[in-house]
Amino acid sequence: MEPEFLHARYANLFRIGHNEHEMIFDFGQVDPDGKAEAVHTRIITAAAHGRLLLELLADAVANYEGPPSAPPAGGAPS
Repeated sequence: MEPEFLHARYANLFRIGHNEHEMIFDFGQVDPDGKAEAVHTRIITAAAHGRLLLELLADAVANYEGPPSAPPAGGAPS
């Protein structure tokens, strides 16, 4: 799919559910005061793909956070 056809949505609300065969991922928004929330996107995929998503997300977060810092010379960090 060409990027101009992709629709980006901001999400700060996440819910995950499952049944015997599928994983269900809900994405939405919640107000800063937490009083109003709305799910705007639901992704349903085969349960077998949940593991792949977990691995991809773990890799993305690790890359975002960067390599672990080396402890300072002369001992363990305080």
